[in-house]
Amino acid sequence: FKELPLLDRLAAARLQGFDAVEIPFPYESQPTEIAEALKFHGLRCLAINTPAGDVPAGDWGLGADPARVREFKDGVRQAMSFARAIDCPNVHVMAGQPPADADRALAWQTYKDNLRWAVSIAKEYGRFPVIEPINMVDRPNYVLQ
Repeated sequence: FKELPLLDRLAAARLQGFDAVEIPFPYESQPTEIAEALKFHGLRCLAINTPAGDVPAGDWGLGADPARVREFKDGVRQAMSFARAIDCPNVHVMAGQPPADADRALAWQTYKDNLRWAVSIAKEYGRFPVIEPINMVDRPNYVLQ
């Protein structure tokens, strides 16, 4: 339902018979608005993503970018807080696409270190961090394929 505003997507999902949804990027709305809409439509949100960064500039997650660890950590905290506010159990910790000239081994190590950190933070929020490999066709430079 990408053609609809976020809150209208929830109503559309319920009309199609869904009782649970994933909201990849819920940040365009306030958590209270989403929580109320989920409750109103009898839906549960099962997962959200951490912020992806500047998507038009080529970002698709920040976890593997050694130059953006602080931004990644701020995004994880934002996602965990958001997920808790809408009673969503899972947060996809996006690995990301480091710059083309980045050292892949360093990017991979950065993601592993950031993921370990995200796991420890998730406990504070009572959420579960999850990972999602993405195929090489849609995201050829995504670290976790």
